Amino acid sequence: MDNFIEWRLIVKKLKGELRESESLQFDQWLNSDYAHAEYFKKVEADWHNPQSPSDDKLDIKALIAEFDAYVKRQKWYHSKRKMAWVPPYLKYAAIVGFLIAAAIIVFGISKFSWENVQFVKSAKVEVSLSELSDLDVACLVLPDGRHMFLDTLSDGLFVVDHALHIKKRGHVISYIPQNNNPNNQKHGLFVPRGQTYQLKLADGSSVWVNSETQITYPAGLADNTRTCHLNGEAFFNVIPSPIPFVVHTERANVAVMGTSFNVCSYSSDHEFVASLIEGKVKVNSGDQQLFLNPHEEAVLSDKDSKLRLRPCAQSAQSWFSETIFFENEPLSSLVNRLSHVYGAEFSFENENLKNLHFTGYFEKSEGLNNLLDVIAMTSDVRFVMKRQGSSVHYLIQKTEQ
Repeated sequence: MDNFIEWRLIVKKLKGELRESESLQFDQWLNSDYAHAEYFKKVEADWHNPQSPSDDKLDIKALIAEFDAYVKRQKWYHSKRKMAWVPPYLKYAAIVGFLIAAAIIVFGISKFSWENVQFVKSAKVEVSLSELSDLDVACLVLPDGRHMFLDTLSDGLFVVDHALHIKKRGHVISYIPQNNNPNNQKHGLFVPRGQTYQLKLADGSSVWVNSETQITYPAGLADNTRTCHLNGEAFFNVIPSPIPFVVHTERANVAVMGTSFNVCSYSSDHEFVASLIEGKVKVNSGDQQLFLNPHEEAVLSDKDSKLRLRPCAQSAQSWFSETIFFENEPLSSLVNRLSHVYGAEFSFENENLKNLHFTGYFEKSEGLNNLLDVIAMTSDVRFVMKRQGSSVHYLIQKTEQ
């Protein structure tokens, strides 16, 4: 467990109060990763800084709450993996900040500018997102298995290695290559229900990632193929390049040179849809393939596994805008999209209600309940809300005549 240390040992080290056994444990942690040493050096410097804030200026209750959440995430991770958990280094700052007079960063309360640099060690291995579906926070996964819980990290610049930096600002993650040398590292991103994120890749391409989505993508400048693996939904704006850009899903693949398109392929939806906005793309599944022109989309259903062409739905691009569009859309499909946007769950009392069709548009900011009220007023359905812990569930029923 050299990658994890209790906050009390850091504090005792700063005070010179470590026992021999504790000193050994601290040294093992300090020497296990150069990022630990870099972090402690900053903490130690701030500890001896006479301009540091005093304890009575810290919000102790808030720090305790954040520390409890941090421990909860640790326990979740240990229950999922049989390896030592390496917490994001900003978490160390939050924990130490609870007890020491000079915190470098206390969960977003920063003494430095937002460009404060943190160091992240990495290695070239494959990224796995398969164990993240239970999380309720967005998570960035580095090649060596490190997990950066984005919802709890302050905005800042992260040094992955000498060739690659990552900048986080809100829900936008930007990759900044430090040279023009090829770098085939793959990173992974998990976005939970009710959230969206934007990726700005090293080659200048942008990816908007929808909720409940897992995606792996090139972190650096690829030298042969720019490859993504997607389970969920994402909109891609790909910078033209001789290097192909390929999106793999479990049902079909999309290959482009430079274009704007949307891919939706959730495992739970039993359907693949690739929608082209600009440019030209090739979609293939097994021995089937289609070339799309702007405003066309390829559809593949698990029912018959046939790749079909149809006009592009307006909703293909609307999910990351402020407006929800639906045109002659089955209620089953519509509430599925709403669950991604608002984080609610839906079930049908009568299967026939799934086939009701609706057309319209709605501003996301007006809220889910207002939209459901409009649907109920214009149809023979009603939505019965039930709270299950922290989640919200709607039972869809036929209105009694």
